[in-house]
Amino acid sequence: MGSICEAAGIGGILVPDADYGLGFQRLGYDYGAIWPSGYTAQRVGGKIVLLDPSGHFVAREGDYVVAAGTTDSNGAGRACAQIHVLPSPGP
Repeated sequence: MGSICEAAGIGGILVPDADYGLGFQRLGYDYGAIWPSGYTAQRVGGKIVLLDPSGHFVAREGDYVVAAGTTDSNGAGRACAQIHVLPSPGP
């Protein structure tokens, strides 16, 4: 993806996604998330979690996540790097 991906940002609340395992919900709209190579979404203890290539926990369903990335031609968010869990922006 190169510099365009690194200069842009994606994010939202992690929600289950039938096509991608985990997706983002932002402003009432859900869209799938494509994670960097080696990242996986797995169901653990009733929630879907995001694991890095080493199998370490990164985030779980319900977390508010932002990452360097952009959306692809199918409307999915493509995270490139720098995946961060932030406090939920709740009410």
